[in-house]
Amino acid sequence: MNKYIFLRVNILLLLLKKRKIKLLAVSNLINFYFNFLFKLKSSPKSPLLLNVELWNECNEACLFCRSNDGVIHSPDENIKNIPKGKADLNLVLKSIQDFHKRLLLFIPYINGEPLISPILPNVLKYCKNMNVGTLVATNGISLDINKSIMLIENDLDFLKVHISGMTNEVHRIQHRTGDIDKILRNIKNFQKLNKKRSTMVMLDYILYNHNNHQIIEAKNFCKENDVIFNLRPGNNKFLEATESTNIPNVDVSKKPCDWIWGTLAIDWNGAVLPCCDHVLWPGQNEYGNLNKISANDIWHGNKIKDFRDSIINRGRGANMVCKDCKKEGIYFKS
Repeated sequence: MNKYIFLRVNILLLLLKKRKIKLLAVSNLINFYFNFLFKLKSSPKSPLLLNVELWNECNEACLFCRSNDGVIHSPDENIKNIPKGKADLNLVLKSIQDFHKRLLLFIPYINGEPLISPILPNVLKYCKNMNVGTLVATNGISLDINKSIMLIENDLDFLKVHISGMTNEVHRIQHRTGDIDKILRNIKNFQKLNKKRSTMVMLDYILYNHNNHQIIEAKNFCKENDVIFNLRPGNNKFLEATESTNIPNVDVSKKPCDWIWGTLAIDWNGAVLPCCDHVLWPGQNEYGNLNKISANDIWHGNKIKDFRDSIINRGRGANMVCKDCKKEGIYFKS
């Protein structure tokens, strides 16, 4: 599991340089570590990271994520079809407002492609006005000139583009409707516009057995275009016959998860969840819904405290969603 340690340090340095980390955010970070290390049920004043799904539609049809006709896969065998929809802009902006003084990063992405969301420009503009750090993770297909200008003008801090090959023959083994030529061209054009390097750009190379031979080519592309190169293990679901697992088999079932002290995920329908993985398990461990209660009230409410208490005393193994999770250390969704 890639924790992006080097990258997290660089993002924090960038946010400090751009004065987007406030004293209250530093205090909140200390508060987070205190609550987590001493295994308290209470919350810091705010999550460190806020993930919000603007629209769970996508234009790449990754093998592990969804079917050819766009049905999103769920680990829950009882769920055949995860509903799709678009977030309400006002609810998204209100959730940012609730936490903006203490947030480290706002991430408008969970399970869809953020660049195709019609409200993304409004959300990023609001974050810019509120001086909140932003990160966008994308497949890069829709990163055209107009979208690039929009991201830069709205002071996007970090752009992560994932690929799994340097030719379409290889890239499309996992990303079935991807177009690597278009993606690489889009990144080049983005960097030409990003002259002041106000947006940090990373190429996230998803490693499989079938694309290992193209790593050097990807690294060279990054050097030529002043892009950070990152390598992370891929999700082998539906590729088990040809791929060995790249994720270490570490038992963390009895370890409390720091994500539930430091992050909050909001699905497109207003459901507030412990982390981004929970969107694939509708109805499980939901803290509340923004259509009924504010994100701030949910963050300091009893449901989140009860969930932490369960994880502290029973470990991850007792929870259907968390029992197979190997995440340690807060970082952004891959």
